[in-house]
Amino acid sequence: AWATMGHKPSDKVLTALERRMLACVDDFKPQALANTVWAWATMRHQPSAKVLAALERRMLVCVDDFEPQHLANMVWAWATMRHE
Repeated sequence: AWATMGHKPSDKVLTALERRMLACVDDFKPQALANTVWAWATMRHQPSAKVLAALERRMLVCVDDFEPQHLANMVWAWATMRHE
C-alpha cells in the first residue's frame, strides 16, 4: 500500500521489515514474493544483499508455482532495482 501511495517509510521501518522478512521468507508464497519485490522496486528501496539472496533462494524453491503475473512482476522489479 505504501508503494502505491508513493510513501517512502523511514530507514528504521524498512530495516525492521527486512529483518521480519528474513525471519519468515521460507513461508512466502509466490504472490507474497512478487508483491514484496514489486513494492520495494516501486518505492525505489534497495534491500540488503542478504535480503535479496533470501528472496532469490525462496523464489527458486517455488518458481514452478508462480502464475504469469507473479513472474512478470518479479522480472519488472528485479530490472527496476537493477538486480544482478
